[in-house]
Amino acid sequence: MTRTHEFHWIWAVLAAALLMLLFPIVARGDGPEAPLPAVRMLDRCYANTGEAVAATGDFLDRRSAAGLILVNGSQEIVATIVRQTNTQLVFQVPEAAVLGRYQLRILTGGLRPRLVDQPVFLWIARTAQ
Repeated sequence: MTRTHEFHWIWAVLAAALLMLLFPIVARGDGPEAPLPAVRMLDRCYANTGEAVAATGDFLDRRSAAGLILVNGSQEIVATIVRQTNTQLVFQVPEAAVLGRYQLRILTGGLRPRLVDQPVFLWIARTAQ
């Protein structure tokens, strides 16, 4: 093997070692490629304002799901998150919500926050008088 080939081989090994050291940092999930939160179901379909509702799904912890918004057409209302784990997010239905059907929208955390619409809906049955 010539001296040039040895030099290229050493650089290739060093580059591979550097990639193996950096891979856990990228795979940790803090960057823009972090898994998106996904709500699979709600503990009920109807709720009144002020009541707590539990959403079950994946990646619902504070790092992945920074906020929750209820969307009814063009109206958006920020809901208060009461409790959250990786698989469950409990929120309080805002007093400002009016009667109607609301879709859940999650604000993601991380370096590049995004709004992610969820395939679940909540009916607000009764509002505060």
